[in-house]
Amino acid sequence: MPMGGATLDLTGVPLPEESLSAAKESDAVLLGAIGGYKWDNNEKHLKPETGLLQLREGLKVFANLRPATVLPQQNLFTG
Repeated sequence: MPMGGATLDLTGVPLPEESLSAAKESDAVLLGAIGGYKWDNNEKHLKPETGLLQLREGLKVFANLRPATVLPQQNLFTG
């Protein structure tokens, strides 16, 4: 489902109700990039990031997981 900058261009809002409804009915939500410099000067309610905040509010979550790199364990006492 669309959200973010591309959706702003198509619909005029960063998170259409249909996208939020689909997210609520899903087991998981995976996002790609949602914004870019093109929308930097938009008013706050018309920024791509606002769609992400609305999605978090609608799903009642407060954080997202990002790709992580697991480093080898190091012994703190021996270096």
